[in-house]
Amino acid sequence: MLRKKIVISDKLGIHMRFATKIVKACSGIESKITIIHGIMEAKGTSIIELVVLEAVCGTEVEIVADGNDESEAMEKIREVFESAVLVHG
Repeated sequence: MLRKKIVISDKLGIHMRFATKIVKACSGIESKITIIHGIMEAKGTSIIELVVLEAVCGTEVEIVADGNDESEAMEKIREVFESAVLVHG
């Protein structure tokens, strides 16, 4: 099991488009991905659960990858979070 803390850098936080990118990244991996914000948890495969986390810009979340390909999975999810810096007008 791997754990990594990441600060949400997208100006809108985890919104529908961002959640969709997370779900798409999780679709090609075997490991179970969980995103934790405070006491709330969301499966990396659930757009609704991710949006309900209400993780706004500047919020720290913890990503947990558990499974056979957890290193690859963690890298893939980390890339999604790090590429999520968007300028919204």
